[in-house]
Amino acid sequence: MLKRYDLRSNRETHEGWAIIVIDTSNGYFSTVSDYGNYSYIWSSPGCEFRKFLCGLGVDYLRSKLLHGHADKLRVFNEDETEAAIKQAIKERLESMAEARRSPIKMAEWNEREQAVLEKYSSMSESNFDAWQSETTLDEPWEFAVWEPDPQCTAFCEKVWPRFKKLLEEELEKEEKAKAESEVIKYLFASADVDEKLRLMSDTEIANIVLNHVWSQTNMFSPEDSLLQTVIERLTRTGNGALPSPKDG
Repeated sequence: MLKRYDLRSNRETHEGWAIIVIDTSNGYFSTVSDYGNYSYIWSSPGCEFRKFLCGLGVDYLRSKLLHGHADKLRVFNEDETEAAIKQAIKERLESMAEARRSPIKMAEWNEREQAVLEKYSSMSESNFDAWQSETTLDEPWEFAVWEPDPQCTAFCEKVWPRFKKLLEEELEKEEKAKAESEVIKYLFASADVDEKLRLMSDTEIANIVLNHVWSQTNMFSPEDSLLQTVIERLTRTGNGALPSPKDG
């Protein structure tokens, strides 16, 4: 069954919007969102598809959404790389100070490294390669920071939890309706309705009607026609009218 879920953006939490479509019959998933468009098919989820989706972690989900996009599995992070270089320079100065190096030598070295870093301040991947050829830091390639596509990561961390909450609420509602339906089937399975009602208090009967009918549809559906018997019995015996949802 095809299902669509609309998630609106939240300005306060900076969580973007997304439209998600799934097909519970074949494991299809697709989304158009603030953080990119993705799709995947889990042909053998092993359980009800929505329950399966609720159990997915960020790393696994991201790997599937980026399936077929090897270039996005390892993306160069410019800001984090530059931050790692600055931290390395700071630690090198601290090490030089502990070794009682000349303050003049330390200042000269720091000035030179800062000039090289400023030269390649827009730390793109190509600039990082050029910076490596000029710095005197040991093993400069170690300072490169790589990570999966940040847009996909944002989708998994900001959108997915809200989508998961919608699924959990939907599943919970369906489970509750199913349980209530089983109660109704048990109560009205035979023709001896009056005998079953005789064994129940008016409050119990009223609660069953309220929970099963008004909380689900706000009206009587054809399959609930036998519930009319409950209402008629309560009215006929003068035991009190059914409370409305507003009456609680």
